[in-house]
Amino acid sequence: MRAKRAEIPDDAWAFFMTTIRNAYKDFPLKQAWRDTRDVGRGMGWAVPSFPTFYRRWQELPEAHRLHARLGGEDARQRLAMPAHRDKTTLGALECVSLDGRTLDFWTVWPDGQVRRMMMLALVDIASNKVIAYELAPSENAVSTVRMIKRTCETYGIFDTLYTDNGSAFAGHLVAGGNGFRFRNGKAKSPVQPMGICKIMGIRLTHALPTNAQAKLAERTYATLSRVIDARARSGPRVQGRAYRSRAGGRAKNRQGGPDVVPVPFELAEQVIGREVKRHNAETGRRAQGAHGRSYDLIFKALLAERVTRRPTLRQLYRAGLIWKPVSVDRFGQVKRDGWIYGGPSTQEALLRFHGKGQILLGRDPDDLSAPAVAYDAEGNMICEGIEPVRRGAYGSVDGIRDAAHGPQGRAHGRGAGRGGKRVSER
Repeated sequence: MRAKRAEIPDDAWAFFMTTIRNAYKDFPLKQAWRDTRDVGRGMGWAVPSFPTFYRRWQELPEAHRLHARLGGEDARQRLAMPAHRDKTTLGALECVSLDGRTLDFWTVWPDGQVRRMMMLALVDIASNKVIAYELAPSENAVSTVRMIKRTCETYGIFDTLYTDNGSAFAGHLVAGGNGFRFRNGKAKSPVQPMGICKIMGIRLTHALPTNAQAKLAERTYATLSRVIDARARSGPRVQGRAYRSRAGGRAKNRQGGPDVVPVPFELAEQVIGREVKRHNAETGRRAQGAHGRSYDLIFKALLAERVTRRPTLRQLYRAGLIWKPVSVDRFGQVKRDGWIYGGPSTQEALLRFHGKGQILLGRDPDDLSAPAVAYDAEGNMICEGIEPVRRGAYGSVDGIRDAAHGPQGRAHGRGAGRGGKRVSER
């Protein structure tokens, strides 16, 4: 019905697209055609007119044009379709979001050290309520487990935990036994530690890498953290000088130098508790399904419709332990972190596993002197009440971690427990 379209040589079209890719994102198409035309004269290409190039450019899919203009990563971000959740179909504790954030002020902890405070939080996705939070010196798995365990005791076991891939959330204490994890790679031992999600029957879902901002807890922190930072820095004994950016963590500032007046722990704890309570109790909310109610009221109404799953005493006991693969020696004893466990009452049960691979040893992370419990690779209990017969250098997991990251830990490395100062139990 009309004249035949002019053909564009493959080399000319490739040069045209390469020019667009290498140029600025708003580089004119006509200038790219002019460059192609001029080069084509020397290369012997039969370069047609600009309308022919423009027509073929417009026939390309939108994704191809964005990829040529912006690159693959920016094109994916622009074309990624948001996941729209219908919160009115969710019930309380069906899905809980977990995240942690370092607050932007220095705090004097009860042990006298000056650190920036880490706040861990669990947010119910259906109601937006902060159902639990924990204050810790770092984003660690022990504090995370303690918070999840407390939540299960208070409200019941929730169904799904949605979190990012931080080491505290994707490690053995939380995600141990989970079928898929982004961290820790392929297991080196067939005996895998049991995480609290495995013990409690909680489904664990990780946010995709580089997409952690999709978590509801992340957006809740965007609301809370600025208020908490401002309130803590304006306390009566602080005079607005507790703030220090991430780049200001020099030694003199960590010790409360002339530039920084750290916040007392009690004041920071009081401010955080007050702001979280206010966040949950504030009325007039306009979120999906809120209808002017507070997050507390939404959560209470949804929780009344839920069949509560209460954790058993055995689940609570196992969830509060840290699990490590260990080997049984010829005396019927096991060793971990400088501690030796095993006495006459458990010798017979443990000796059956000597030379037959590793077993799981569970210990109280806050009191390593408490009796331990042992399970086999299939999750069957071997024995409990395994008493310690030799003490290690530190009495808690927090003490081991603090020593490893403190001055003595840096000086002695893995052997900090032998030469470093003993850290008191919390």
